[in-house]
Amino acid sequence: MLNLRKRTILEIIAVVGVLGILSIFVVTRSSNERWTAMNTRVAELRAEARSRKMPRTVLHGTPLPGNAWDDYQIALNDAQTWNEDPNGAMLARFVNGDATVDRTLIDQMVATHAEAIEHLRRGAQKTDGQYPYRWEDGAQAALPSILASRKLVNFGVAQARIWRESGRTAEAADLLLDVSMFARDLGANGVLLTSLIGDAAYLMTFNELRNLVLSGKLTKAQLADVEKKLETHDHHLPSIRPPL
Repeated sequence: MLNLRKRTILEIIAVVGVLGILSIFVVTRSSNERWTAMNTRVAELRAEARSRKMPRTVLHGTPLPGNAWDDYQIALNDAQTWNEDPNGAMLARFVNGDATVDRTLIDQMVATHAEAIEHLRRGAQKTDGQYPYRWEDGAQAALPSILASRKLVNFGVAQARIWRESGRTAEAADLLLDVSMFARDLGANGVLLTSLIGDAAYLMTFNELRNLVLSGKLTKAQLADVEKKLETHDHHLPSIRPPL
């Protein structure tokens, strides 16, 4: 009877052992299948991002061939060297209407770094606005600088305000449209972070455009022109779906 009991216990242990080995095999196989499926899906998403076409219409002037970021990056690199306002705080205060900002410093800064505006505007004239993401780099992929982008947008808004105050209202409107194109190119077909940066850039730009319209300095013809260009721009606003 004792031997029978021992044999039964050994048989149970053997069965449990076999079941344990089988469960490890099943779990391992299931994990490997999930890992393979995940890598396959990531590869599909990368291919989709590379092939996704998000054309945009240049809002004014003659469209130029090439990629906008060839010029945007020059402007962003310049923004990173602005020792007069390293973190962009002075520009942000001026844009937000802080009357205590030294206007002389703002005027000097705008004059000194005028080429940054020229490259931003040239980029907005390019037919391709897609940032050259290296999707294969994953989380280490290079992105447009957040700080430099914010500084550049505020710089464009500041220049537009100065032009508005001096009576160059049509030029101010076109510059703000160019800055809004930069905002669009920041947010289009990228990652969630750059999409959010683009939204913030839109907010700053359209706030100033609203101020320009409310100033009453645009003629009826100029207002109609801005409306037409904004309607065109509206068709190319980036969706949040690709970043998500």
